[in-house]
Amino acid sequence: MTLPPHYHFNDITLARTALTHRGFGTPHNERLEWLGDAVVQFEVSRLLYRLFPAVSEGGLSKIRVRLVSGQALANLARRLKLGDYA
Repeated sequence: MTLPPHYHFNDITLARTALTHRGFGTPHNERLEWLGDAVVQFEVSRLLYRLFPAVSEGGLSKIRVRLVSGQALANLARRLKLGDYA
């Protein structure tokens, strides 16, 4: 899986910043990561809420934790080949 061939970043500098960990230099992604984490949590929560109306909040939380774990998101980033843009 990669990004769609027609996809392009509007601001490659911002994309590089978003993909740069603090340990690898500056500018880095700490502020963008904080914002992105909130957006991902919200979107996953919204989808789970709609897809699983009979599941309890605790059950939905357990599913969400697995979906937004660092490992799960790192695997997705690899599949999308986001490292090619760093």
